[in-house]
Amino acid sequence: MIPVAQWGAQRILPYGSVRPHLFPRTTVRVVAGPPVDLSAFEGQPLNSKVLREATEVIMKDITGLLAGIRGETPPAEPYHPAVERRKARQEARKSHEQAAAPADTGTADTGTADTGTADTGTADTGTADTGTADTGTAASGTAASDTGATPT
Repeated sequence: MIPVAQWGAQRILPYGSVRPHLFPRTTVRVVAGPPVDLSAFEGQPLNSKVLREATEVIMKDITGLLAGIRGETPPAEPYHPAVERRKARQEARKSHEQAAAPADTGTADTGTADTGTADTGTADTGTADTGTADTGTAASGTAASDTGATPT
């Protein structure tokens, strides 16, 4: 397996473009490297794990060739679009949850009933109980438990 890297074609046919940009002339560099040693995978069954490992070895060599063409240091970890999408979804979900949490201004998260409702249990004269409805009242109104029980 001979690894080959090229750089410059993206200037001739940019991403999303239909027509090539032939003028002004652009240099496209193509470099072929030494053969990749895949003898470590010889005799192993062709399953997804072995193919993925062989692909990583080949791509590592191609990344090194491309770094030489571009004059840059290659990244320590290869870019995986699926992993990046997953990270972006998790970060968006986390920021959405954090933004939604403080939006509850009418409830008390600490168990004290200052505006009439308590989130962590029932209110017993302003403090959270262990889950039973008591007949206490809060400072600014009556408090109900999370189960919907109303004070008597």
